[in-house]
Amino acid sequence: MSHFVLIPAVDIRGGKAVRMVGGEASTEKTVGDDPVALAKDWEKRGAKMIHVVDLDAAFGTGSNRDVVKKLVKAVGVPVQFGGGVRTDEAIGEAVKIGAARIVCGTRAVTDPEWLMAAAMRRPGRLVLAADARGLDLVVKGWTAPAGTDVLQLLAQLKNAPLAAVLYTNVNVEGRTAGVDWKPVKKVVAASVHPLILSGGVTTVDDVKRARDAGLAGAVVGSALYFGKLNFEEALRAVQEASA
Repeated sequence: MSHFVLIPAVDIRGGKAVRMVGGEASTEKTVGDDPVALAKDWEKRGAKMIHVVDLDAAFGTGSNRDVVKKLVKAVGVPVQFGGGVRTDEAIGEAVKIGAARIVCGTRAVTDPEWLMAAAMRRPGRLVLAADARGLDLVVKGWTAPAGTDVLQLLAQLKNAPLAAVLYTNVNVEGRTAGVDWKPVKKVVAASVHPLILSGGVTTVDDVKRARDAGLAGAVVGSALYFGKLNFEEALRAVQEASA
């Protein structure tokens, strides 16, 4: 079996680390006043990669790039960064501040040819964010339907030299109530790229099942911050399964 990576999420809004349910701003809860210190703590606890999202950029309400820049410099593990990356310039800026992987969502979904061209220029650096309600893709910070589904998009981008595909089921994201495995299985079967799961990963069993399903990793946020999942226990479970 391939190596499975458990990736803590640090979502930044207004300079603070926050969590939301299904991307709804009204559900926002602050989980850390200092995202940089939070990321350093995840690294200290064993994280091999940090997933960072600039929510203000994603929602078009501002930018936390200065915080992200400090965070990337402060940790010694790769940072997977996304949020409002919708132009070649934004990709270049993310590369400049040191992001190992750059996550592209809205523009990648509405203009897959753009992502294909961008990926060809930076092979192995870009991640497609396939954010969906089930299999129906959503864009603009999960606020609008894209009018297409995950499987169609994966077929269009099968030849793109992507680092990975990040599949997030918005219906279960942030609810700490478990994964909806039915669409996950379909996405795993359809993806030729390494697939990372986000949304609903709540227990050690969820982590094990994700790994056994052939996923390359899982991004975990609310379950870690709200005491549903012990990071060290989940890491041990993954390592034992790898042995």
